[in-house]
Amino acid sequence: MILTICPNPSIDCTIELDSLNVGKLNRIDNKVETYSGKALNVAIGVSRLGGDSFTTGFMFEDGGKQFEDRLKSEGVGYKFIYNKGSVRVNYKIIDNKAMLTEINDKGEFVPEDKQEELIELVSEYAKNASIVVMSGSLPQGVSDDFYYKLCKKIPKEVKIIVDCEGEKLRKALSAGVYLVKPNLGELEAITGKQYTNKNQMLEGAKKLISM
Repeated sequence: MILTICPNPSIDCTIELDSLNVGKLNRIDNKVETYSGKALNVAIGVSRLGGDSFTTGFMFEDGGKQFEDRLKSEGVGYKFIYNKGSVRVNYKIIDNKAMLTEINDKGEFVPEDKQEELIELVSEYAKNASIVVMSGSLPQGVSDDFYYKLCKKIPKEVKIIVDCEGEKLRKALSAGVYLVKPNLGELEAITGKQYTNKNQMLEGAKKLISM
């Protein structure tokens, strides 16, 4: 089984405009809402490919049912730690030049007792997993070492894949992970260097491996 952990789910609202006029009235040509989160997308992708996936993470009272309905329709098992408040909404604005402007919300506050519940839940489900994937940003109230804490609760024989950035990634690396996938900007941020060619990027990647 592949277990995925989504700590900060989002409703992604994609808006298409003829052009984005800052400070002026804009009229929408098309709008699509999807119930998303990187780790949820991984679980759905695994299921569509015929694999066995299960997902967990934080969820919120307002909007949570739509996520459950989508996962059911995709044949993905789930168990969430529910919190008060609403699922965050991220806006992706696309104009006729195919320029993408993103506006991401930060997510509701998650208290410490709920964080501990998720850590213990992951510890239990990871016993039956061959791979654990944790991905995305963290909601308010959750510290940068949360992925590290999750990693330390996962059996050593399970492969851990982490997709995050900054201090969250740095701390996860110190726990020992199987795979990370930073983009160029995230690689530059964590190593403190800029890369202009493939060889430099490879050196940066090797530095992450050493970490």
